Amino acid sequence: MNIARRVYLGMSLLDKDRPGWEHKVNLNTLQMQDKRHCILGQLYGQTKWRISNLADFGFSAYVTNYEEMSLELWYLATEWKRQIKLRLEK
Repeated sequence: MNIARRVYLGMSLLDKDRPGWEHKVNLNTLQMQDKRHCILGQLYGQTKWRISNLADFGFSAYVTNYEEMSLELWYLATEWKRQIKLRLEK
């Protein structure tokens, strides 16, 4: 599943659970590699997530190789930022 689709699914999940969540995410500190500054970390804090596969919803990477994971997380953060900015511009 591609990055944009995964982020879309994550946004849909957040829309149901935390309406208005996009206003609570700090895009300047958003880092998917840091559990305090990722999407879920900013919205829920550092807790254990109840989602079985975080990667399917764009909250984490599929790959485990460090270099590939870093790149995938960068792409995820970029797409989250893009989508959030689009929403905030409406």
